[in-house]
Amino acid sequence: MHTSRSAAASEVVPVPGSHVSIGARMKTARKRLAMTLEELSQSTGLTKGYLSRVERNLKTPALATILKVSHSLRMSVSELMGEHLSPQTIKVTRAGTGKKVANRFSGVELLVPGGSDINAFIVRPDREFGEERLREHSGEELIYVLSGNIELSFSNRKIVLRRGDCVRFPGHVRHRMRSIGTAEAAALTVVAGQ
Repeated sequence: MHTSRSAAASEVVPVPGSHVSIGARMKTARKRLAMTLEELSQSTGLTKGYLSRVERNLKTPALATILKVSHSLRMSVSELMGEHLSPQTIKVTRAGTGKKVANRFSGVELLVPGGSDINAFIVRPDREFGEERLREHSGEELIYVLSGNIELSFSNRKIVLRRGDCVRFPGHVRHRMRSIGTAEAAALTVVAGQ
């Protein structure tokens, strides 16, 4: 089959990341605002079931729906359609500017402040567990050791992690960590789904 030059020139070339559906962008924006489907339904005048089907890509929204939803989610139509990124979509924290969190650890720095389903920290644990009890939380936790050595203690198990090691576990599993060895330890700790 022969394709003319003008037909080839008019082909749409997908932009990386553009495959994300309007439903997925809608759900992400709604969750970022901590808004329920019921609240979005009330705000737009559309049924909760219909909005759920749009989010799950079972329905394609009409332009009127896109306009109502984008207004309720406080975003432009082009953002909802995936054509434009607002400054709030991508969050950058420059080195050393993360929010310091008061904690029993010798150092915890929140890397990306602002509500989200994912929280990332740089943790510099003390050398001793001290009085700290085993802690637990909802969601999942991932720890990637950036420097030094860390002992991760669970109720019936201890794991030594070295630079470059990574561990992931459910947050409800009671745990605590401490720095071991001579070098100061630091770990990227990510908690998701809280």
